[in-house]
Parts: sequence; C-alpha cells; structure tokens
Amino acid sequence: MTFITEAVADIGVYAAMWANRGEQPTAAERAAASQAVERIDATLRRLHRLRGDLVTEMRQADDETARRVDKLLRERGNGVVELPDEPQD
Repeated sequence: MTFITEAVADIGVYAAMWANRGEQPTAAERAAASQAVERIDATLRRLHRLRGDLVTEMRQADDETARRVDKLLRERGNGVVELPDEPQD
C-alpha cells in the first residue's frame, strides 16, 4: 500500500508548485497542476478498488465466522453455548 504514501508525496509536490505560482503561471507550474489532478484521480480509482476488495474480504470473513458459529451451535445440540464469565471491572 505504498502507493498511498507515494501518491500523497507526489500530489504535495505538484500542488506546492501550483500554490507558489506567480501571477502568470509558467508552463511547468500549469503542468504540475495537471499532474496533481491526474495523480489524485488515479489514486482515488485505486482507493475505490481497494475499498471494494476490503469490503468483499470482510464479508467473506464474516460469513465464514457465522458458519463456524452455526456449526458449533449444532454440535452443542441445544443451541446454547456457555460463555466464560467476563472479568469484572
């Protein structure tokens, strides 16, 4: 996930170039602004994909946990599982 820190660093450099522009931006400053926008867009796309992957994996993990709990309850027979006492604060 180093792409996040790399993207933020790049965006910071490009945005700083644009922020420090003169009254008439140079071609390099204008290009930096465009690069910042492109890098932001690319990073948002990757973050959106990452989010989707995480949500999918979390749901799969939750489903697997539910299956294990259901199996444990069936094996116990009565559906009641004795939990250990919780520590008192």
